[in-house]
This record gives sequence, C-alpha cells and structure tokens, in this order.
Amino acid sequence: DHIHLGDVADTITAGWAAKDRQKTNDALGDALIRQIVVIGDEEACRAEVQDHIDKGVTTPIIACLSQDPAVMQRTYEAFTPSAFRPRARQAG
Repeated sequence: DHIHLGDVADTITAGWAAKDRQKTNDALGDALIRQIVVIGDEEACRAEVQDHIDKGVTTPIIACLSQDPAVMQRTYEAFTPSAFRPRARQAG
C-alpha cells in the first residue's frame, strides 16, 4: 500500500498543534513505516535505497541502529553517496 505522505504530514501537524499525541502517533502506522524505512542486510538496503532514489528521493537519511562503533562505521562507509547512481533524468 502506498501512503500519500502529504496527508500524513497534515495529520501529524494537526495533532502536534492540538497537543494530541494519540493523533500524531496514529498517523505513524505500520504501512507508513514500511514505506519509508529500509531494514535488512547491506545488499538489500542498498537496492531499496537506490529504488527510492530512482523514484525521486533526493536526500536519503541513513541511520544505523547498532551502538557498536565498528558496525556504525561500516554502515556509514557502505552508504556514502558514491555507493549510489544518480537518478536518471527524464526526457521532456
């Protein structure tokens, strides 16, 4: 399922303004998390991040969940901008 992020952002903004934590949290459902979060091994993550880039994401944010400094360094080194090809420009 594809979730329109503008609708989610509007709901979060309204919940935040109303100090309605439940409304804000409810906007962050499992489907949204699956749409915007990439979890897996290096190869699978790189492929999925590239897919997001190909679909127009211009600033993927890489966050390592491990607290192990060696894992963190390996993660950030594996996901530098040079690891990805730029989005192909559409003719027209």
